[in-house]
Amino acid sequence: MKKELKLILLLVVMVFSACTGKIDRFMVVGKYTANQDRADGIDYLILNSDGTYTHYFETGHGAQEKNSGTWRLDNKVNPARIKFDNFKSRLPFKCFSYNEERTGYWSTAIETSIGGKIRLVVDDDVGCYYEKEG
Repeated sequence: MKKELKLILLLVVMVFSACTGKIDRFMVVGKYTANQDRADGIDYLILNSDGTYTHYFETGHGAQEKNSGTWRLDNKVNPARIKFDNFKSRLPFKCFSYNEERTGYWSTAIETSIGGKIRLVVDDDVGCYYEKEG
């Protein structure tokens, strides 16, 4: 019984240690889709390995809006953060409570799960985030 308890405790420590590993630049490169259902379109980001990104909003009518800029990873803080320049929100007002038409700087926390999912947190309180595909 004591041996099983030690084994379970060791497994729990290993799982939580894996979740708190340092996030590197290559882990965050990829496509992220907003989790908010939008009747008027789809909102997604593509982070490139060269430190640039493109933010797309595709309407249900086939039109596409996009903006781009640079991003950088700050993994010296906990939780790690990504900082975007020239970002324009297309999420609903409840997620970004400032004027949607404003373009500028955005700093977001990076969330990782035990299953390996990566999220860029917009607002934890209302459940808004971008989730990495794949």
